[in-house]
Amino acid sequence: QTIKQYSQEKDAALGDVFVGMDKKKLGSVTIQEFIQGLQNSGIEVQESQMPKLVDLLDAIAPENLINYSIFRSK
Repeated sequence: QTIKQYSQEKDAALGDVFVGMDKKKLGSVTIQEFIQGLQNSGIEVQESQMPKLVDLLDAIAPENLINYSIFRSK
């Protein structure tokens, strides 16, 4: 499943998926925590997709932290 498919099927916003990843309740997760959270949520991340995903995450999280505000609905 992709992130979008997962959130649609589980009737969850991406922000809700993120909150489940944020075990420390800091409002942010590291790139590694994010990837692990995707995998733990049953969202498939193919090995071939991993470099592109990491590049995308690096672009939005230059200090290795992904902030919850990225996933909030506008």
